[in-house]
This record gives sequence, C-alpha cells and structure tokens, in this order.
Amino acid sequence: MVIKGKKAFVLKEKLKILKEKLKTWNREVFGNLDLNIDKIAKELNEIEDLAANGIGGLTFHNSKNLDKKFWEQLHHKENFLQQKSRTKWVQQGDSNTRFFHASITAEVKDIVLNCDGNKSPGPDGFNLNFFKACWYIVKNNVMAFLREFHEHAILPKAVTASFLTLAPKKDHPHVLFYYRPICLIGSLYKIISKLLANRLKWVLGKVISNCQSAFLPQRQILDGVVVLNEIIDLAKRSKDECLLFKVDFERAYDTVNWGFLGRMMVKMGFTEGWLKWMRACIFESSMSILVNGSPTEDFKVGRGLRQGDPLSPFLFLIVAEGLAGMMSRTVEIDRFKGYEEYRWEPILGVERPRNRWWMLCLTS
Repeated sequence: MVIKGKKAFVLKEKLKILKEKLKTWNREVFGNLDLNIDKIAKELNEIEDLAANGIGGLTFHNSKNLDKKFWEQLHHKENFLQQKSRTKWVQQGDSNTRFFHASITAEVKDIVLNCDGNKSPGPDGFNLNFFKACWYIVKNNVMAFLREFHEHAILPKAVTASFLTLAPKKDHPHVLFYYRPICLIGSLYKIISKLLANRLKWVLGKVISNCQSAFLPQRQILDGVVVLNEIIDLAKRSKDECLLFKVDFERAYDTVNWGFLGRMMVKMGFTEGWLKWMRACIFESSMSILVNGSPTEDFKVGRGLRQGDPLSPFLFLIVAEGLAGMMSRTVEIDRFKGYEEYRWEPILGVERPRNRWWMLCLTS
C-alpha cells in the first residue's frame, strides 16, 4: 500500500494499519486465550478422571501434548496481560522516571535498544519492544520521520498526544493530592525526546549554576545535601547565627509556565531552531485522561511538563534557574547574604515527588 504525505504522517499511518493487521493476526493465530485455556483444562480434567477410574481413553502421549498446549496458552496470556496491565503497574508503583543535528542511524538505534521496552504504551499502542524487534523493518521510515522533524520542526498531533493516568503516592489514597500524574507518551515521541534530552544535558552544565546538582553529567544529586551539611556543621562549631529555610515546589512539573520557559531559553542563548523543536514537542501537545483504562476526549495542554517525558527534568532545571537568578540579584543589591565563603550559593536538592530548595544565610 502506497501512502503519500509528510514522513511523520506516512509512518503514523503505516503503524495504524499494522496495528489493525496485528489484531486480526492475533485473533486468527491465538484466538480467545481464556476460552482456549478453559477448553484444554477441561480436557485434561477428563483425562485425569478416566485415569482415576482405570479407563484407557486418551493415551499418555495425547495427555502430554495437551499439557504442553496448556502451558503455552498460559504463557501467551501472561505476555498479553503484562503489556495490557503496564498502566496499572505504573499506578501501583512499579519501576517508575550539544545541540540537535541530523540524527545518525546508529545513535537512534542505540536509543531504541537501550530504552525500557516494557513501559506502558501511549496513544499509538506500540511500546519500544516492537521497534527493537522490528528495527530493520521500520528503520528507514523512522529515520525519514526524524530528518523531516529536524528540518521543519513539525509533529502530527498523534505523535505528541499522551495519556494521563494518576499514580498513588501512598497506600489507600483518599484525596486527589495523594496522586501523582504520569503521562504515557507514544514511542515515536519518546525517541525524539530522548535524542533531544541526550544533547541538552551536555549543554545545560554550561548555563545552569552550581547550586543545581540533579540530572546533569559530572554532578550528583546528593552534592547539595553534602555541602549543606558541611556548612551547618561549620556554623555550629563557629557558633554563628544562621537562618536555614526550605522552599518546596508543589506539583513542580504541572505549574511550569511555557512563556517563562521560552524566555529563559532565549536568555540562555538557545537558537531559534531549538525553540521551534521545543514548541513542536512541548507547547503543541495534547492529552487524554485514562478513566478506568479508557481515554477521554483529548484536549490541548496550556502549561506544565509531562512526567515520563525524557525532556522534562532538563527543562525544569532551566525554569528553576530563574529562581537562582532572582536570588543572585538580591545578593547584588545587598538584600540577601550567604554564609561565609558561600556568600551566595543556595543549595538545591531535588527530591521526588517534590523539588526542594535549601538555602542558608546569615541572620541580620
């Protein structure tokens, strides 16, 4: 079948057609797994009853074949349920979180092969295990799609769409506050996002201040906590009066203002090309809410970053850098004074499910 149009549209339509054919193939080859299992189990029970009554009936060889079929069907059902229930596993706490240039096939392949293929699929219905197993088939279409995105910074709505599900933060949650929103994104978008994130993280180290220690190469998430403990210990030994305060970002990703994020990237010197890619990936996304496993009608998103998007942690660092800049300004105008040699070096420790700033200053 010949499909014409933009590369992203061609790939999306081919996957859509393949999805329908796979459903038909599944029905024809595997049939109804539950009915098959019940039927084989019934036949095995009949054989056991005949054997218990000393009646020859079916041979031992037939019994052995039925037993083999029974376990094969159970194995197929287990694989099916594993894929279908990934959303529930996410909700129940299962393992859950340079500038861009023309992509090299080997780099994209490495991303596909090293991603967790069992993550819950997004609206496209494919997880990365499919791309791993069929890479030699879909490679050319995927690379053409990525080249088109690189040149034109345009993504179809179906690629940036996502499912929103709520994962409980604690056992037996009784109010909405105790749920964390998780976005299930499509595999094609995940590949693009991972490509961009891999390049962004090596650039951010040059523009993000040292007070932020999470997610970046050559920085450890505990660096800030260690430094903070050392400073507190020094203050105690010196008997200095200090003020320690903590600032929490409640639902940090959900409250990110896209306009502010865009302005921060401009101030940091990101090119117009990069900004176009971010608009296509983040600012033009849509989502549906999963209610009892079924998606609602999709809607446009107006702010926030998606939990589960590889880009989100790095984009949040850019937003948080705005606060670091504001605090630096308060030091310049002598409204805030850090402790000792850390005159202004606010300590940032990023902890999930919240992001926390720890700050230490002299008392007046």
